[in-house]
Amino acid sequence: MKYNQPYGLAEEDVLYSVPFVNGDPSIGRAGSIPPAESIEYDQREIIAVIQWAYDHGYVDYAAQLCQAPTNADLTQLLKAIWGLVNSRFLQAPRDYYVNAVTGNDANDGLSAAKPFKTLQKAQDTLVRFNLNGYNVTVHVAAGTYAPVNIGSIGGAGTVSYVGDTSNPANCLIAASVGPSVGVIGTGDYRFYGFKCTSAANDVGVPSTCFWVWGTATVALYQIEFGATIDAHMITVNGGYIGCFGPFKVTGNTNNHYYCGSGGRILNTTYAPALLALTIPNPITVTRWVYCDGASGTVMKYGTITGFANVTGQKYTAVQNSIIDSVGGGINYLPGTIAGTTASGGQYT
Repeated sequence: MKYNQPYGLAEEDVLYSVPFVNGDPSIGRAGSIPPAESIEYDQREIIAVIQWAYDHGYVDYAAQLCQAPTNADLTQLLKAIWGLVNSRFLQAPRDYYVNAVTGNDANDGLSAAKPFKTLQKAQDTLVRFNLNGYNVTVHVAAGTYAPVNIGSIGGAGTVSYVGDTSNPANCLIAASVGPSVGVIGTGDYRFYGFKCTSAANDVGVPSTCFWVWGTATVALYQIEFGATIDAHMITVNGGYIGCFGPFKVTGNTNNHYYCGSGGRILNTTYAPALLALTIPNPITVTRWVYCDGASGTVMKYGTITGFANVTGQKYTAVQNSIIDSVGGGINYLPGTIAGTTASGGQYT
């Protein structure tokens, strides 16, 4: 809404530099007549805010639903503004639903009857909120999905993507180029029950299942790693992946784990028996684990099935990086070629 000047006065060069003059008939002073717009437009703008808060079910500072415009309450604008500002803060846990077959990104995604179609739509929707201490769960139906790019999220809380935990291959995230799941920024994310593949890389964009860049924390459960070019998992610039499993590895790659520039990948040592690794078919890797740039990884599995199906080097640690097998020894990791260390790299 623009500022409406007094009638008969010149246009302002500086905002509010031409004030209204109050008329006073008792002394014969002619005064300004406020244009109708100066009152009408103000009211319309204010009422629009109040009506929006009411229509969308926002809650005011007294934890009451905002009401429709009424002359009985002259604090409605304040209540509406408070509700609008705080609408970005979750007030309870939230669930979204995604279905590649029946979904539509024009839906609200808040029920299995009205799911989104893509993972990206779910992510773009939930990231608008401050979690405010609550968790968000994205329920993903069986299907094939395009990659998802994940950015920072505000507030304390966890975002969980839940696919098919019994058969992760039923929920496939397939990238033609780049990561299946790319996480850049901050946030606490968890993925349950997915198979991931990536067919190609690009300049500065790795072909990987999970790429974590920055201070984000990503926890992985019930994941199947299909074919990629660069790695199954990549953490760089301080990124963190926590591996809880069980994991299945069915596709070739350069590195199963890659950590660089302070990145970390940790197989949980709190309950290592839960992290069962299965390699059901022959695969080829350049290295099972590669760490450089003062990065680190802890490699402790509960069980390894199909150990002999891996062809390639066990590990490489360089540039002051550490690979910790938790006492497993130099032959602990899958592979047919002995591991190497250089430039301050360590394997323990």
